[in-house]
Amino acid sequence: MTQPLPRGIVRYRDRYRVRVTVDGQRIVVGDYDTPGEARNALTLAQADILRGTFVSPAERRAAARAAREKARADSRKAEEESLTISQWAEIWLRQLADAGRSQSTLITRRSTLRAHILPTIG
Repeated sequence: MTQPLPRGIVRYRDRYRVRVTVDGQRIVVGDYDTPGEARNALTLAQADILRGTFVSPAERRAAARAAREKARADSRKAEEESLTISQWAEIWLRQLADAGRSQSTLITRRSTLRAHILPTIG
């Protein structure tokens, strides 16, 4: 004869669903294939609740989603802030002019950039 399931585990669609109550709110921890897996999950969830470190699966998903969105935003920001070779070349040519290089040097450097460097690596 099978053992009765502990409080917090119910059969649901041929699986074992683990539910806990935190601050008066019932939270589904997850669905498991075997009663042993469900008991382990229930034990871990109850221990986390007692320690005060329990995070519901919905909160974990929301945190992961927020982290992904932040990473995308940071990536877009880094792309916007990064210099292209042509932008860097203009800054470099201005610095050469400010340093007092002759007009012919600036013309030669600009010509070399336009003819050989910028078309290749831009």
